[in-house]
Amino acid sequence: VNWYGAHMPQMVANGLNTRSAEEIASAIADLRFNCIRLPFSLDNVFGNFSVPSPKASLAANPALESESPLKIFDATVKALTDRGLMVILNNHVSSSGWCCTEWDQEGLWYTDRYPESAWLEGLGFMAARYRDNPLVVGFDLRNELRPANSVRPTWGKGAESSDWAVAAVKGAERVLKEN
Repeated sequence: VNWYGAHMPQMVANGLNTRSAEEIASAIADLRFNCIRLPFSLDNVFGNFSVPSPKASLAANPALESESPLKIFDATVKALTDRGLMVILNNHVSSSGWCCTEWDQEGLWYTDRYPESAWLEGLGFMAARYRDNPLVVGFDLRNELRPANSVRPTWGKGAESSDWAVAAVKGAERVLKEN
């Protein structure tokens, strides 16, 4: 199951306006799924943001309305893992928003706003944050690589700025170091 939304401008997982995180986790478990991919943005990690419309986005979770996007992400992970569901963290984008065009500037693992060093720091931060939760079982380093700023991702060839093989190893090493 992919529970998207925290990487979007509302900065919280979709559905928290209609049901509690615990109710959603229970519904997923009742359907006999066992693992959730939970996307986040680097804005969730580094940004000093608040949820833009907390009363709307979190209507069914009023206790979370004053929390930061990262604390709400924590509560979402907790709700899932408390129900025995495994979680795969997914660095979906750097800047919160919809993805996946050549023009969104999110096609590579780095952006002008978040260089590779910030991407690696964000991966490490999230790995360390959940390392004591045995049901956080995986890390999707980046969503759907594609061209950005006329740079096309490569695998094992080309400049280091386009070589996902090199970057993926760096990302994996950072996650493993913090885990």
